[in-house]
Amino acid sequence: MIAATDKTANDFRSKGRLQYVGGHYLRHAGTGEYFLKIGPDSPETLLAYEDFDDTKGLKIAKSPIKSWQPHIRDWKNGDPTWKDGKGKGLIGAMNYLAAKGCNSISFLPYNAGGDGDNVWPFVERDDKLHYDCSKLDQWGIAFDHATNVGLYLHVKLQENELDDNRRGDKLVEGHVPESLDGGKLGIERKLYCRELIARFSHQLAINWNIGEENTQSPEEQKDMVRYLQETDPYQHNIVFHTFPNAQDKVYSALLGNKSLLTGLSLQNSWSAAHQRTLKWLNESAKAGRPWVVVVR
Repeated sequence: MIAATDKTANDFRSKGRLQYVGGHYLRHAGTGEYFLKIGPDSPETLLAYEDFDDTKGLKIAKSPIKSWQPHIRDWKNGDPTWKDGKGKGLIGAMNYLAAKGCNSISFLPYNAGGDGDNVWPFVERDDKLHYDCSKLDQWGIAFDHATNVGLYLHVKLQENELDDNRRGDKLVEGHVPESLDGGKLGIERKLYCRELIARFSHQLAINWNIGEENTQSPEEQKDMVRYLQETDPYQHNIVFHTFPNAQDKVYSALLGNKSLLTGLSLQNSWSAAHQRTLKWLNESAKAGRPWVVVVR
């Protein structure tokens, strides 16, 4: 039996799945309401949380594991927990953001070798073919709660330090050990994308960002976008992020029918934010595939 939703307010279950509808804004499938994304872009290490199973860091001085202790008071009776009361800090933090009017959160599910070096979905940091089911189940509890309180999930699939065989602008011999298939669409990258899609694509408000400050080759970028689009049954928004001074070269190669990309995540100085956002809105529209463009 399928009935009308009984959910209200900001709960995404009251509005329906956010969909790319060929324009510059995502639209709720249920209400037809368009979505304006607003929320924190940090910390990217949101999931580096002590209450998630086997979460540890290699750069503790620079990026410690979080307790989210100040937000335990924002947890409410009836909110989810796991393992006899774990999770109240992060769940409370989501409640806090929603109460302040935010409707999104942003995070990396994999940052081995990156700035944080404290988040990965595997049973071990360097074991890219075996996934930690209990940890992923706990992530899922948190993501479900985010959906229920109206927080869009901006998933940054990788960061610059581990996306290919480069360190900054320089090629390195072989490839960065933490990168998935050295940036190519091989078994590690396919499994990673497929695992996250299988577990979390049912969420009503989520996008796949193929990489923060991404430096993969254009062919690798297009392959990854295509694989996400072909694998995700719900066809969620796929966005892309690169360095400010690389945007003209990188984004131009993905316009229109050159890729299946549906959006951008921009990084610019605030003085340039409006001009750069408008540029890619206009350029993507002229190319025949209007992009959903956000500032981070």
